Amino acid sequence: MGVETPLAALEDRAGELTVEQVANMPDTSFRALSEGLSAGYTDSVYWLKFSPPAFDRSNDLLLELSPTYLDEIELYEPDGKGWRNRPSGDH
Repeated sequence: MGVETPLAALEDRAGELTVEQVANMPDTSFRALSEGLSAGYTDSVYWLKFSPPAFDRSNDLLLELSPTYLDEIELYEPDGKGWRNRPSGDH
């Protein structure tokens, strides 16, 4: 994915929202990011929303995040029955 992919963020200060709740929120709940997210050190959970560009599903799609020292990253993708969670980070 390139930096030209539209990205939006939602701050969850209490860290209590579920993926189902966030997925059902209107786009107006998120703020558009023009240069990525830079929140500094915080206890907040940030939900990032994006739609990957069309791609050939026979090839892999790479999602690269930085900085590399993020404690916890969870990618949620719809799988037809709910959400598939792909955890990562340096935790």
